Amino acid sequence: MSDILDRLRAYSTRWHPEDAVDLVDEAADEIERLRAKDQHWNEHLGTAQAEIKRLTACLKWEQNWLERVGTHSPGCWQWGPGHYMCAVRHIEEMERD
Repeated sequence: MSDILDRLRAYSTRWHPEDAVDLVDEAADEIERLRAKDQHWNEHLGTAQAEIKRLTACLKWEQNWLERVGTHSPGCWQWGPGHYMCAVRHIEEMERD
């Protein structure tokens, strides 16, 4: 890319239309190459952003779970969805008995 820029700067000091056609063609090719490269990285960026979103949701769930650890007591399984795992344990205990 810098080669094209250097040639454009040199070209601006003199005028040769036949050189301009080649230079414009090379510049267009370079632009297309960079667009393809950009598309490639945008695909990777989209994948990375989706993974960040997934991991953030997992982390929020785990942090929420850890914050509730100290709010348990006998019968807390009756308190609602926040104590789902407590209800599961209660059911398992009843099945064992």
